[in-house]
Amino acid sequence: MRAMPEFQENTVKISEEVIALIVEEAIIGVEGVYSLRKSKPLLSALFSKNAASPAVEIKVRDGAAEITAAIVVTCGCNARKVAEQVQLKVKDNVQSMAGLPVARVNVKIEDIFFEEASELPA
Repeated sequence: MRAMPEFQENTVKISEEVIALIVEEAIIGVEGVYSLRKSKPLLSALFSKNAASPAVEIKVRDGAAEITAAIVVTCGCNARKVAEQVQLKVKDNVQSMAGLPVARVNVKIEDIFFEEASELPA
């Protein structure tokens, strides 16, 4: 009789770059967010194989993601409420689209976008 092959579990790995894209898409959809902050790259990032956006940092520890996102908000919005909405939307999107539990979402508001005087009504 033939021996049954040992069953191997299948694995699925979603790259940090894909998770960063999910995070970016979630953030851009929040009212009051002007953009993601594209910080100047650190020298260490030039030699890193992690190509995730410098505005989004992802660390996976003990099977759960810790996400930090840097954003620019529009002038006149309630920055705290915008940040809270970003946290909720990022957590929901990553968990539903990637199946990855999210332990924490940190939001850094790094700038405010002011409309230029020429764009304002007289």
